[in-house]
Amino acid sequence: MAQPFGPDLQGGDAGTNISIGRSRIADVGPGGQGAKLGVGRVARVIADCAFQLREGCAGAQVKEKGQGQTHGLAIYPAQQERQGALEGFSNERLFSYMGDMARKQGSHSDITGPRVQETALRLIARHGYAAVSMRQIAAEVGVQAGALYNYTPDKQSLLFDLMRAHMTDLLAALEASEIEGDAMSRLEAFTRFHIRFHLPRSDQVFVSYMELRNLSPENFAAIEAMRRTYEDALEAILHDGEREGVFAVPDSRVATMALIATLTGLSHWYREDGRLAMDKIEAIYWDLVRKAVAV
Repeated sequence: MAQPFGPDLQGGDAGTNISIGRSRIADVGPGGQGAKLGVGRVARVIADCAFQLREGCAGAQVKEKGQGQTHGLAIYPAQQERQGALEGFSNERLFSYMGDMARKQGSHSDITGPRVQETALRLIARHGYAAVSMRQIAAEVGVQAGALYNYTPDKQSLLFDLMRAHMTDLLAALEASEIEGDAMSRLEAFTRFHIRFHLPRSDQVFVSYMELRNLSPENFAAIEAMRRTYEDALEAILHDGEREGVFAVPDSRVATMALIATLTGLSHWYREDGRLAMDKIEAIYWDLVRKAVAV
């Protein structure tokens, strides 16, 4: 009995039939259990199947196999169906041959990679993670669906990469900023820094906060650790202000989270063409923050 291709080939978009030339490579119907296997995921198999075809294999088929609640892909030679799977199909081989077979002519990794990230960010911010498919991202970028897997293993990894990039940029900018002096001065500097960093990045902010629930436990823990590093910087300022006798907060952790939520919420409604310029917004928000924690 042939084994499924791998446990990572589960879930995805509605299925379809996929062929190379006259050779059917994948037959994943739009209904029944076949719908559990996505076209984008099946595309990861196409490249290596095509490689086998170029080397003289008469054909290849992708079949669905059910094992309890686990569904995967098993690959068979067309003339030896159900007699055994093709040997040597691995994730590494698929990624190696994906680009040659799935990417459209003229696509370049140094250009397409950032476009994949930018397009995914825009679509997820607009429609939500659950509603955006890998095929939709590929169509917007202008590549075949299978080409996306040259740049990301799956949609979960893409979401994680978007959030991690945002937090990495935020922490790097915070470290490079000039936040110094007494607690009151540092709190003002932190407030203005947070506003200036986040306002031009409304899509990143929305995805990073609203899509946390869609991260896997492992990815959530990694992003949460980065967020905690940022939050600790503000909480340290509040602690220093209490020691200096200028701040009075009943719970520094709650105050930290409340202040960050208030400042971040600005990204959801502020518009550059509105009646208030950014410097005016900063002044208003700084006044709110100061009054919230001052003695």
